[in-house]
Amino acid sequence: MKTPTILLYHQISVLTDALDPYGISVTPDNFAAQMQYLADNGYTIMKLSDAVKQMRKDDNALPDKCVVITFDDGYRDNMTNALPVLEKHSFPATIFTVADHVGKFAVWDGDIGAQMPLLTWDEMRDMLPHGIEFGSHTCTHVHLPDIDDDVVEREVRTSKRIIEDHLGVAVETLAYPYEEFNQTSLMMTERAGYLAACGTWRMPETFYNLWRVEIGKADTLGRFQNKISRLYKPYTRLKKNIKDWLR
Repeated sequence: MKTPTILLYHQISVLTDALDPYGISVTPDNFAAQMQYLADNGYTIMKLSDAVKQMRKDDNALPDKCVVITFDDGYRDNMTNALPVLEKHSFPATIFTVADHVGKFAVWDGDIGAQMPLLTWDEMRDMLPHGIEFGSHTCTHVHLPDIDDDVVEREVRTSKRIIEDHLGVAVETLAYPYEEFNQTSLMMTERAGYLAACGTWRMPETFYNLWRVEIGKADTLGRFQNKISRLYKPYTRLKKNIKDWLR
């Protein structure tokens, strides 16, 4: 299956190590440089739902240098710091939001993210005409393999309905929190009507386990260029296979 390079961002902010111990934030300057590189080098940027629809129709028709820009959690800085850069280049993006926490704060990592505000419904609606689509990141950012089936059903199906009801648009994609899922949550995601979901490199890539390339604080422009190269995905998958084999 031919797939685009799907970039995974979280926060676009300057954060201390205490607030970002996992190094998943990207400074606004680095984000701007990365987007400028895509613009200068002829990359085609698509919303995830549009790319998936094209893949389901004829994946060979995807542009060779196709990139999808995604953000997990729905931080407010996606609007204040990322959106102006995206608009400068007319780049669309997909934001996976946590339905029960919209307009609140990121609390799923305990005190680490407790100060980080999330987008409100009004802000999300304002972003829709600017090339931004929203997907589900479940209702509560729960680790799906750890919960009962009926709770998985709510996290997957109800989050879709909540976002659709508030925004008045279809929610067609989901990102599994922590990139983790099991066969039950995958099956329920498909049954809930999603076209695709973003998951983990530890399992084969399918429409309900699309691989993403995470961009974080340590990614210089050179590392970014390497991560979007055509060889990065097969090389990374091979490394993971070897590591799993050696365990």
